[in-house]
This record gives sequence, structure tokens and C-alpha cells, in this order.
Amino acid sequence: MKLGLGVLTLVNVALTCFGVSMAMMSPMLFDSGGQDDQLLWGVFWSIFVFPAVALVCVFVPWLFLWLKWQRTALFAAVIPLAWLAAVFAVIF
Repeated sequence: MKLGLGVLTLVNVALTCFGVSMAMMSPMLFDSGGQDDQLLWGVFWSIFVFPAVALVCVFVPWLFLWLKWQRTALFAAVIPLAWLAAVFAVIF
């Protein structure tokens, strides 16, 4: 359990670094969109907020593990992966 959570923590740290670079480029990626394109704005804010979510999910699963909530800890550690998969599914 702790080994899997440790691996997911390392993945979340990598996703935080990746998300920061994506968030820095996101204004340039969505520069050509119109004001009334709701899907485009949703994707923009999803990318912009992603690094904060990934960073929170580095620490929160260990808190849940300390509280003996193992399933909740794994679910919290997988949230950034699911978020990124959903954003990429919408984009591509």
C-alpha cells in the first residue's frame, strides 16, 4: 500500500512540474479563441488550475493514510491522473 502510494506521489510531483509548464503556456495556447466559446474556457481553466490540484494531491493522500482511510488515499492520489486524462480527451 505504502509503496503504491509512494509511486503515485512521485507521479503527482512530476505532474505538478508538467502542469506548471502547461499553465505557463496556456494563455498562448488559447489566444485565438472567442469570448463565447465555453468549452475552450473550461479547458483553459482546467489546465490553469491543474498544478494546484496535483500539488495538493501530493500531500492529502498521506493524510488519509495516516487516518487509516486506505481507499480514500488511493483515490486522492489518482485524481490528477484522471483529471489530466479527461483534459487530454477533450483537447485531442
